[in-house]
Formats: sequence, structure tokens, C-alpha cells
Amino acid sequence: MAFKDFEAFETGHPEIDEDHRRLANTIEMINRAMAAGSAEMCNDFVRLFLAAVATHFEREEKLLRELGYPGADEHAAFHADLLERAREMSKTCENVPPAEFQACFDRIVAFFVEDVVRGDHAFHSWFQEMGITGRPLHRR
Repeated sequence: MAFKDFEAFETGHPEIDEDHRRLANTIEMINRAMAAGSAEMCNDFVRLFLAAVATHFEREEKLLRELGYPGADEHAAFHADLLERAREMSKTCENVPPAEFQACFDRIVAFFVEDVVRGDHAFHSWFQEMGITGRPLHRR
């Protein structure tokens, strides 16, 4: 699964979009590792990818709560479900033959895409309505 037209996945918020870009880059690294035939490297990258997704979800949920997004709790529950399903799929992927790893990984990536396309669409619209789009949250 490639992300050549990343703009289609943007929410309009620079911090969230940067996280999405980093995750897309990780997906591309895993795809290259698979093309090179390195199953061990692929499993390592999948673990890193899922950790990065979990970190992104936490950061995004915190941001949504700080901005006062009314659907923040529902979005967090959506994230928890996606992450649990992705983690279960990654356990399955660890035991598949190399020839089947790509299809297994694509199912894991589908959870990330589902979040960006389906889950993040709702707050993207809210960002626009509230005039938040493009305004970074200043915290550190």
C-alpha cells in the first residue's frame, strides 16, 4: 500500500498531518523491507509502526481534548478498537510464511487508513467550522 498522494489524507492540522506523514513513511520502509525479503526486519518494523500509531493516537486524543472537540471520547474509543484489532493482526503476521506477509501487513495498514479516512474526517470538518485548521497547538 503506497501513499503517493498524501494530501488526500491530510486533516489540515500541522501536528496531526506530520504524524500521519511519519506513519506513511514507516509503511513505505516496511514495504521496502518486504520487497527485500527480510521477514525478521518486517516484523520489527511492524512493532515499531504499531508503537508509533499508539503514540500518534495518544497525541491526537490529547490535542482533540485540549481543543474542546465534542467527539474526543468517541474518537479515543475508535482508536482503542483499531489499535486492538491491529495488534491482534500483527500477532497473526508473525507466523505467516514470507509470501503471505504483504497481505497480512496490508490489513494492519488498513486500520491506520480507516482512522485517517473515516475517523479523522469528523474532526477535520469540526476544525474547519471552528477555524482551527492550520493552527498548531503550542504546548511543550
